[in-house]
Amino acid sequence: MTRRGWLDHIQETTMYKVGLLGAGFVGAKRADVAAGSVRSELSVVYDLVQDSAERVAAATGAAVARSWEQVVEDPELDIVVVSTTHESLASLSVAALSAGKHVLCEKPLGRNPDEVRSVVAAAETSKRCLKVGYNHRYHPAIAKVVEVVHE
Repeated sequence: MTRRGWLDHIQETTMYKVGLLGAGFVGAKRADVAAGSVRSELSVVYDLVQDSAERVAAATGAAVARSWEQVVEDPELDIVVVSTTHESLASLSVAALSAGKHVLCEKPLGRNPDEVRSVVAAAETSKRCLKVGYNHRYHPAIAKVVEVVHE
């Protein structure tokens, strides 16, 4: 099984400006990937906990936003990574997609089928790329199960 980075699903020759909503444990990992890629620049970080946003921004050279709306509405951004708590994943993803951004939303995409449908509909309407950060498919135990099934 080959592991692909979340940026590999979008055009390979473009430099993307990325905004981060949610600078906790998972958000900080996504920030490191975006900041460390030759194909992207982490531009701005927002978190309800200002210290978390400031810590991730300082580590990656990004600016700190004062609101999630500032990130979503930034005309310079191409991609928004949504790595917040579950109750806001869908609504923030819809807002970012509706603002013309590609979105990487951490799992779950929604707390119920209606939330998931709303995010998928926003992606279809905006014609933007929507990916869900379900990275367990690369966990060694899961990779072994896939290997055994294919054998």
